[in-house]
Amino acid sequence: MVSYFQRSAIPGIPIARASTREINVETMFAKILIIILVCLFSAPPAFSAQFIDLEGDWSKDAVSKLRFRNVIAPSADDKFNPAGQLTRSQLAEWLAKELKIEAPTEKRNFEDVKSDDERIGAILATADYFELEDEKKFEPDKTVTRGQLFCILAKALDPKSEPDEKQIAKELANFADGFIVPDWAKCSLVTLCAAKVFEVASGDHLVRAGDGATRGEAAVLLENFDYAKRKQLVSDAEKEAERKEKELALAAEKKQTKAGALEDDEDDPEVISTEDTRKYVVFPRGTRFVITISEGLNSTKDKRGEPRQGSIKEDVLSTNSGFVISPGSVFNGNLTSVVSAKRFFGSPGRVTLRFNELKLHGQREGIKTWASVDTKRTRLVGGARGERSAAMMRNAKKGAGIGFLVGSVLAPAVATAVNIASPYGGGALAGIATQVAAAGVGAVIGAGVTKGQELMIEPDAQMEILLERPMRIPMDKEDEENQPVFDEE
Repeated sequence: MVSYFQRSAIPGIPIARASTREINVETMFAKILIIILVCLFSAPPAFSAQFIDLEGDWSKDAVSKLRFRNVIAPSADDKFNPAGQLTRSQLAEWLAKELKIEAPTEKRNFEDVKSDDERIGAILATADYFELEDEKKFEPDKTVTRGQLFCILAKALDPKSEPDEKQIAKELANFADGFIVPDWAKCSLVTLCAAKVFEVASGDHLVRAGDGATRGEAAVLLENFDYAKRKQLVSDAEKEAERKEKELALAAEKKQTKAGALEDDEDDPEVISTEDTRKYVVFPRGTRFVITISEGLNSTKDKRGEPRQGSIKEDVLSTNSGFVISPGSVFNGNLTSVVSAKRFFGSPGRVTLRFNELKLHGQREGIKTWASVDTKRTRLVGGARGERSAAMMRNAKKGAGIGFLVGSVLAPAVATAVNIASPYGGGALAGIATQVAAAGVGAVIGAGVTKGQELMIEPDAQMEILLERPMRIPMDKEDEENQPVFDEE
């Protein structure tokens, strides 16, 4: 920065006419110039959707699924480092996203976690799942052992009952080092084994409870945990539906008995005939299905109201009744909203898809259903946020460059006009301000005219859909003897 006395030696700016106000204006414009240059040339990285160091690694599928659900965040170098040690703060971040929990309103303070730490929210939200040696310290950078990881996931799974000593002894006998598993980790380990959360690499029959957990191992356990948790929720919902159905059936039976005891009540509209009772398999609200959409989606060509079909490619099992929806069954639905990408700061294309009918394989009649794409797991918006940001930044740089050139052409004229009009001079500063202003305007225009990416999903792509209401499937008579069912009122 040029000081007051140094500036006096510059021709055209006499020392007698320099003022404190003029120096402040110069400082202000210098700061503005620095800020604009930093914004223009410090674009945030556009992260890849996949990691480049997982090829051939046994945790690749699990990590990819967690990344797809944004449980695992992208990295600047597109590497996951599956063999790296897992820290307590990393696990807290993953667990908070998996459980979809936020920090409590009554915040607790940890001496070793700074208030501006990017993971502080996740740490506070999941602190109760961790064993704390000191209530005032979380130890965010400390490595999590495999045994500690078992305890944390078992606590988050929240099983209805704990295994007894006989079950624990039987399960630990399957591992060569089961006899040295610490007592505090045995119950959690057996709980995860029963829920099929814990699995070992091929040929490995060791628990290694005292070893540090790697990021790849934790990812596999967390993905298995997600499946077990969803299965547990579906099972609980089906049991609750079964209980309510039985209560309704019992109430109807009592009502029928009471009505039959009355004379001349044959035409009583309050009497419910048991002959009309039907049997169903119930898939509760929240059940997920993986489908293959036949015609794909395109936000530039598709129209609202167009039909779409989603085929089930794998068996879908009702965990409570054992009923199976076989491959070849089809969901029928329509596009309820189609929005093309806009040329205004990268607004992307979007499509909304809902299904209202399920046709089981080999049956003509459809089953009414209410299902939509699970937007938390399947993106129906064109382009990733990082890609849109990168595109806007590229166009902003181009606009700033063009604006700077225009400002450079205008700067001499502006500087001359200011020197003529002002007794204090300042033409050079006005020229710089013109260049900076033109670059800023060009950057805003460049970002503003950036068109967003259109949504394009190829035919036969897989996506997850979610039941918005319970779906009831009537059973054939030949199935009733082999399948547990629900009675409808």
